[in-house]
Amino acid sequence: MRSTTRRPDCSSRLYDRQQFAHYYLQLYPSLQYPSAAYATALGPIDLEPFAGLAYVNLSSDGVDESGGSAALRGKGDSADIVFQTLGLRAGHDLVLDTVKLKTGGSLGWRHAYGDTSPEAHLAFAQGSAGYAVQGSPVARDSLVLGAGAALDVLPRLAIGLDYTGELAHDAQDHGLMATVTFKF
Repeated sequence: MRSTTRRPDCSSRLYDRQQFAHYYLQLYPSLQYPSAAYATALGPIDLEPFAGLAYVNLSSDGVDESGGSAALRGKGDSADIVFQTLGLRAGHDLVLDTVKLKTGGSLGWRHAYGDTSPEAHLAFAQGSAGYAVQGSPVARDSLVLGAGAALDVLPRLAIGLDYTGELAHDAQDHGLMATVTFKF
């Protein structure tokens, strides 16, 4: 459980510089993503159709701040999302003299079920009408991409570069990761 303390730091006297709130926010992603796959080969290329499932639960305590005109209050809430992914992975290993190059990629479709539009209902503690704060919505349907390569430089040393992407109608997410692996 993670604890968060909010302390506004403003030079203006509009805020009392007191501790505002102490509340908890919990996120329970599935620790393992169950998936089913069947590996087969098409010549020198390994193919693997796959299906995956992930469950994410977000749960937050209520907020009841004190300490001035900007103090907030709000109810606790929770959100549940299930992600289903269907796709195809492909991989190929190349041997170049004494080094091995492993390449791979994936292409899939991800669908989200559940609370895909996060929202928090808050109000100022000194009696104002409430308001809603909307978070970034989670795409219901998206294309998921992956590509990577790893080069075994030495028998116990490898370097790699991986790309991940998720493309939806109104959103995109891209990631690039470089790795150095030393086996001992």
